[in-house]
Amino acid sequence: MVLAWVGVDAGGAIVMTALLLLVGLLIAMGAAQGLMLRRFNRAWTDAGFASSNQVTMAASEARSLIAAPGAVSGRPVRVKNA
Repeated sequence: MVLAWVGVDAGGAIVMTALLLLVGLLIAMGAAQGLMLRRFNRAWTDAGFASSNQVTMAASEARSLIAAPGAVSGRPVRVKNA
């Protein structure tokens, strides 16, 4: 509307081009964010830290991991079954 008021006849083409560029930019930003998050999670896991994806395991499996040689020592804790 502003372009028509100024007297530019090709206002529709300019607006459509701008909208297409905006949509393309938003899609590219979303893809880049997902790629960076995957790279961060991979680096985090490779560094020896736990994965940011939470995993639920059975109580018996958790007890066997805790009781394994070289695991963290401490007093036994009662695990509530889910």
